[in-house]
Amino acid sequence: MSIKAKLFASLAVLSAVVCILVTAGYATLATVDAKISSIVADRVVPLSQLKLVADQYAVLIVDNAHKVRAGTFSFEEGAANMAAAEQLIAEQWAAYQATSLTPDEEILVAAANQVMAIAEPAMAQLRTILQTGNMSGLETFIADTLYPAIDPISTDVSLLVDLQVDVARAEYAGAQSLFGLMNIAMMVVTVIGATAIGLATLVIVRTVSGRLSGMEKALVAVAEGDYSVDIPSAGDRDEIGRIARAAETFRQNGLKVAAMTEAEAAQSLAV
Repeated sequence: MSIKAKLFASLAVLSAVVCILVTAGYATLATVDAKISSIVADRVVPLSQLKLVADQYAVLIVDNAHKVRAGTFSFEEGAANMAAAEQLIAEQWAAYQATSLTPDEEILVAAANQVMAIAEPAMAQLRTILQTGNMSGLETFIADTLYPAIDPISTDVSLLVDLQVDVARAEYAGAQSLFGLMNIAMMVVTVIGATAIGLATLVIVRTVSGRLSGMEKALVAVAEGDYSVDIPSAGDRDEIGRIARAAETFRQNGLKVAAMTEAEAAQSLAV
């Protein structure tokens, strides 16, 4: 194989290694970024939405009813608070359901929708009580209906919150595992790259530099008139071998000239 072919082969291997490293690095970053984006978009944001839903039920419906009964809020304020809470619940619950849901989430969401539908008559009753300023009705509602209507919703929302945390942890663990595998793959490719660099260095040092150095010494000796030296690499079938054969021809011609000179000198002495 020619030196040119060897060097091209080494460079091709190095180029392939660089391309693999770049591709693997990009793929790793893209995958990890997708995992992080999924955790934020499908877990962190939904957690915020679910918290808002839970807070509206706990604060602006349950606590609001108690404060109206205690006189902290007027019936008008209580009705306004409940209307605002129901609007925010509807917005945030719809936004949450529009996110990417796992099969387990879909089951819990269906259950939550069911208990919300069951609680709707109670919510309508509380709405009417607040709008009409019915204190005795409010006291009876708080004692008998409020918690049986709201507690199942709070329980299902809490289950969804727990699921978000569990799925986020699983996705994070998956991202870590993938990152570890990519690190191993990149280490393997790096070792291959280091090997290719070593081979390229070996080609340059042994195939080119060392042989040219030996030929230089031989040519200097021939130039100084020492035609007895051997020209290295004269039998090789590459670019240096062709140069060496040309140098060998030069050495042979020098031997002939030296022999002719000695013959002429001997003839002159004989005359």
